Amino acid sequence: MAILSIGSTRILVKYLVNNNGLPYYQRKVPDDLVSRLGKRLLKSKLDPKNGMPAKQVANLARAHDMLFEAYRGNPELIIPEKKLSALLTLQGFGLNDTPHSDKFYDLMNELSTEADRLVMQALKSPLPTFLSEILDIYFDNHPDGKGDDSLFRVKVKRDWGRFVELIGDCPAEQLNNDMARQYVEFRESQGKKSATVQRELNNLRAIVAVAILEGEIKVSNPFERISPTKKDDGKKRLSYTYDELALIRAKCLAINDDIRHLILIEMYTGARIGEIVGLRKQDCTFVQKVPCIRITPYNQRILKTSNSSRIVPLIPEAQEVVVRALNQSETDALFPRYNNLIDKPRADSASSYASKWLKELTQTDKTTHTFRHTLRDMFRNADITKDLQDEIHGGAKQNIANIYGEGSSVDRKLKALKKAWNPFFKFIGQPITENKAEEEFKKKQSGFDF
Repeated sequence: MAILSIGSTRILVKYLVNNNGLPYYQRKVPDDLVSRLGKRLLKSKLDPKNGMPAKQVANLARAHDMLFEAYRGNPELIIPEKKLSALLTLQGFGLNDTPHSDKFYDLMNELSTEADRLVMQALKSPLPTFLSEILDIYFDNHPDGKGDDSLFRVKVKRDWGRFVELIGDCPAEQLNNDMARQYVEFRESQGKKSATVQRELNNLRAIVAVAILEGEIKVSNPFERISPTKKDDGKKRLSYTYDELALIRAKCLAINDDIRHLILIEMYTGARIGEIVGLRKQDCTFVQKVPCIRITPYNQRILKTSNSSRIVPLIPEAQEVVVRALNQSETDALFPRYNNLIDKPRADSASSYASKWLKELTQTDKTTHTFRHTLRDMFRNADITKDLQDEIHGGAKQNIANIYGEGSSVDRKLKALKKAWNPFFKFIGQPITENKAEEEFKKKQSGFDF
């Protein structure tokens, strides 16, 4: 606080400080708002041309009181720094961000900074929407309702934050193709593969598209026709060899815990690890008397694409592994370590651990996702038709008649899986026959029941 002298009268003015003989407004940011505002202290030099210091301090204090109240009333509120500065300046003059053309010339000579230019704009028209603001618009209006998914938000915030940091937090309507190209050049200069850059561009494109659709900004989407400049730079994806599959199988059967069950089910079905992690006990079922797993969305569990919902039959050893998993789980989730049936299953955690284990075991850089490529190769070598491969892998639209109708799609899928896997089991000396292996399995699992 500073003491203001008016004649013989001395007034103690809150938030007024003497800084080397110059009057300043200075105020501590409340502890609960420090992280939101990004600073602990609000400090502003007072200009004698704007009136008595006490009046200027009172105006600024009132503006900050309003700001603090707005932040506390809306936990998601984020105001770009330049826009915040402009709003506070307006509020300091007893105005808001609605047009005030009649006040324009009164302030014109007093404003000179970039934030001041926003003040002058606000006197004529509403303030623009900044890049840092449209991310919340995207989350609030995501077409698939994923805006509340914490993992999704983290990934999208990372990509958008990188873009905003690169080009600066400018009004969204200033977006142009050069900015989008600048982002591509920047990421490629960091050695990022074209597939990675394309995934990021997809996120950036979607964010801007939603803001345009919601009428928040009027601009052509600069990411609409932008793509990576590098082509075919992706690393060749190798499949597991039979030796590696045999090693993985042997170690998993020996350890016999939930993570190894998860790995084997993924290996034999070619499903994504997230699809296996999200299985419930009720998803292990019989369809046309064939033991299967049903991959379907529920609650917070979503699938990668609309075609991912499907029924996948189990070859004999896969059936045995599923039964082991069923017996070990004490909840309705098949893998409760990664799925509490309330939140979204933690596929990333499962993938990180399992992939690290597989890399150390095989001494390669192959991961759990390599199982999908491996089974594709096995399908091709077994002359399985593309449409049947897609039905098993989740790359083709599933027809409900194929599951519950008169057809034998589940039987066809099972035969395709057996045909693909039989060369491997021959390799380890345990070929899958149409009868013997199933009979032996049924004897071992006489009480087999999902």
